[in-house]
Amino acid sequence: MPINNFTDKSTSGFDEDALTTSTLGERIRNFARLTTSGELADGISANADAVSILNFGEIETTGQGAAGVIARGDNARIVNFGSVATLGGIRDPNPDVDGDEAFAEGILAEGNGFRVVNIGSVHVEGDGSSCLVGVGNDGLVTNFGVLDIDSVDSSAIAALGDRSQAVNAGLIRAGGDKNTSVFALGEGAVVMNRGLILIDGPGATGVEGVIVNTHVINKGTIRIEGERSFGLA
Repeated sequence: MPINNFTDKSTSGFDEDALTTSTLGERIRNFARLTTSGELADGISANADAVSILNFGEIETTGQGAAGVIARGDNARIVNFGSVATLGGIRDPNPDVDGDEAFAEGILAEGNGFRVVNIGSVHVEGDGSSCLVGVGNDGLVTNFGVLDIDSVDSSAIAALGDRSQAVNAGLIRAGGDKNTSVFALGEGAVVMNRGLILIDGPGATGVEGVIVNTHVINKGTIRIEGERSFGLA
């Protein structure tokens, strides 16, 4: 049975997610307002393969390392029609251990074959927080809506993995400091802008690709107002 949530939910405890599942192939549809304030307390959290998440409501998290929507598992499908805002930053209990930190991402999929789509709006503020992120091979992250980033040293859209794709076909406003609007890292990856990118933060990049054979493509508009910022890398 799919999880259809029409009830507003609010949590304040550590790692206390508003909606969660660990069932293979689960479908979650949220139509309500979800708010969390604890560390690592995600709005919607899934830990299983082939999970589908559709958000039509409002999600807001304020704790360190608390994502708006997160799915860990292969072949995740996440589509946001509503609004997602994360105001917390990095939670790093062991700064000497690489990879131990957790970021307050807007929407995050971890696993091969991910599909992340934004049709609504996503806003992030905390240091290191990104709006849309996919981590794994053969994945796709696409924005058709509005992304607003005021964090530091992060990305509005990021696809990390071989043959991954990061595509903007909507509007991105990149404030903050040293942020990248659309970013891909992986062999044979594709990073593309088909929409509008407005950069008003310093040290920013519009579209950037890293590693062998990455394709960096601009078919839209990149408007730069921030100091030491540039369009393509």
